Amino acid sequence: MNRILFSAFILMSFGVATMAQKPQTLHDFKTTTLSGETLDLASLKGKKVMEISSGGTTFSKQVFDGTKGMIYSPMGNEPISGESLEAMKYQAIMNIELDYEKHGIKQELLGIETLNGKDNYKIEIKYPNGKNNTVYYDVESGLRTRSLTLTEEGITDYSDYRDVEGIKFPFAIKQAMEPQTVDLKVISVKINSKLKDNLFSLAATLH
Repeated sequence: MNRILFSAFILMSFGVATMAQKPQTLHDFKTTTLSGETLDLASLKGKKVMEISSGGTTFSKQVFDGTKGMIYSPMGNEPISGESLEAMKYQAIMNIELDYEKHGIKQELLGIETLNGKDNYKIEIKYPNGKNNTVYYDVESGLRTRSLTLTEEGITDYSDYRDVEGIKFPFAIKQAMEPQTVDLKVISVKINSKLKDNLFSLAATLH
């Protein structure tokens, strides 16, 4: 279950912004609608920390300090490496869609497909590491509706977009990876809050 939650959680933490609106920090709070776990995300200048808790107790945590990553759990700590670390480097970049060229990322329009009765642009995102990601954007609204993840962990659907300080964020996310499906509901989104660098230290512990 944790792997699915983290996959959906990472992908839901983007908003639709312009260059003028581009936020420097992001602080999200989310929860699953079925099993009651609370997910907490903070992001700052290419760094990211994610926690999953229940009943006030954190039982899984990921920290990326901009270079290295670590997973913390009651079973012990495990470094993030290989393709997972490479994917996290991109996932930690806020509104990366505004800086694809800067990061050597290319896009290719594959056509238009119908999702939930609406036309969507199907776009392939090509990363410098050779990995590809497929995303869908509603033709009418321009909002992202679906993503096939960089780490190929399933399909993530986004809906219920709401305005947060002029930036639209999806407040409902569904992550499907056989044989499980997880529905997530965003509780709140905070942007440009004052986050401290030590929040992203690899010396973190569970609490």
